[in-house]
Amino acid sequence: METTQEEAQKLINILKAKFPKKETYFKKQINFAKLNGYIITDDKTNSRSYFNKFKELKELENIPYDEKTKKQSSDYYKLKGNLERMAQNYPIQGCSGMMTKYAAILFEREILKNNLDGFIVNMVHDELVVDCNFNQRNEIKEIVV
Repeated sequence: METTQEEAQKLINILKAKFPKKETYFKKQINFAKLNGYIITDDKTNSRSYFNKFKELKELENIPYDEKTKKQSSDYYKLKGNLERMAQNYPIQGCSGMMTKYAAILFEREILKNNLDGFIVNMVHDELVVDCNFNQRNEIKEIVV
């Protein structure tokens, strides 16, 4: 995108104003991750993703700012940024993953209920890849879509 920093900041400010609860949610997620070293990716199953460099982040955090070397300071901000991005992204991705798994379960139930010849070959991100009897493709397509 050919956008200036000022234009990008205006867009960010508009999004924050339109969705104030999102900002609050993200801050809560970031604070939780900074405190615990992991992110709960799915509230229903309590699935967690651990930040594998949490100990290193905490060690760098405990060094006073004026005593950090340039490398330590750089490493600290990189790790902190990574943790913050994970804290925002992982719960969203976790929810998406659970929705895809749920869709797979519903698909399987419909196939069995209607005695159709089809099955899931693969799940890729938010897609189900299905193989089926050619003669039943339209019925199965209706279930998938």
